Amino acid sequence: MKQENDDNYTINAAMKTEERAETEQVRRAVRAMSDVVYKQGQTQHKLMKEFAHMTHEHTVTCAQIKKAMSNIGKTFSLEEVQRTVLFVMPNVDLDKVPYVGFLNAMKAIYHDMCAIR
Repeated sequence: MKQENDDNYTINAAMKTEERAETEQVRRAVRAMSDVVYKQGQTQHKLMKEFAHMTHEHTVTCAQIKKAMSNIGKTFSLEEVQRTVLFVMPNVDLDKVPYVGFLNAMKAIYHDMCAIR
């Protein structure tokens, strides 16, 4: 065994700790938002109406998703919305999220994320 200090180990351990913290925040955000969309039946319909009032396009920004959630009484931070969008739609542009696909993905992901792992 080597008894000397390894500076890379300290850096790698700090990076892993940060990654685990971010992973937990992503899981928490996805769980909370999917609960709202899946468990409360009219939420998806209400959000679709909110998005239709906000834009004539089929895409919205993360800020618009946050605003729509707030308009129906569900409060999430912009970071939580961004984490959730990137989790369910990894390659999407955060300024052009197709909201129908996003809401469908939220309903589909509920059963994968509902249990604490």
